Amino acid sequence: MNLLVKVTLMAFCFVAPLCAFAQVPQQINVPEVRHYPNPVGNSSFVNITFSLPINSYVSLKIFNPLGIQLKELVNGNLVAGDHNIPFDVSVINEGVYFYTLRVNDHSETKKLTIKK
Repeated sequence: MNLLVKVTLMAFCFVAPLCAFAQVPQQINVPEVRHYPNPVGNSSFVNITFSLPINSYVSLKIFNPLGIQLKELVNGNLVAGDHNIPFDVSVINEGVYFYTLRVNDHSETKKLTIKK
């Protein structure tokens, strides 16, 4: 092996771990998600709120107790900051439902109780 190849390999071995570290995407956990009013009573809308530390891909879906998707409220990129997503509950029956907030590759599911 000639000297140039050895120096190049040594430099690559030294720098490669640093480059790999720099390219790791910033991991974020799913932000705390809440809804109000809780439980939903006389209101026609429930507000689902969360805050994003960085711009992220977000999906917010509503499911019935059987796991059947009823509504997709968000599906796309959102900017960093506070978000309030209204959901019209006047068209669904009283009962227990679930909503799942997915931020990038992480998700959280919460229960939503509707009493009319």
